[in-house]
Amino acid sequence: MATAIETFEANKEAQGIKARDLSMYKRELKRLLDFSESRGLFTVSRALTIDNLVALRATWMPVYKSSYSRSVVQKHLNHFLRFC
Repeated sequence: MATAIETFEANKEAQGIKARDLSMYKRELKRLLDFSESRGLFTVSRALTIDNLVALRATWMPVYKSSYSRSVVQKHLNHFLRFC
């Protein structure tokens, strides 16, 4: 999982996205990695299941009060999912 995230981040850097956007990706992917590792899910195929992603999204409400913020986080997560 960590390797996939590192590769995705390197790809985003190579695309030349803005530093602010890159930092948002890194923050959200770190949360995904921490969440996955706390559940003992260390591989992409085990971590990125529907059940785990729904459980991850359930943790967003206290962090992101705005539905707009949650939609942006969802968009960033979708980019990573498509990459994998």
